[in-house]
Amino acid sequence: MRALHRARLVVASEDRRFVELIGAFLERRGHVVVLAPRTDHILGAVEHHAADIVILDAGASVADA
Repeated sequence: MRALHRARLVVASEDRRFVELIGAFLERRGHVVVLAPRTDHILGAVEHHAADIVILDAGASVADA
């Protein structure tokens, strides 16, 4: 399956395995992926990379993000 649009995504989670797995999956689909293994880095990553989409692990605290 090919990506219809090459999206810029930030994948954020304290769980490094989640970040790496989802990041690899999305990159294979043709997307540009920025990994944010610390939730306190999400905003900076979104602004710096002009992300289209942010994927936040549900286990991560949204309040902390």
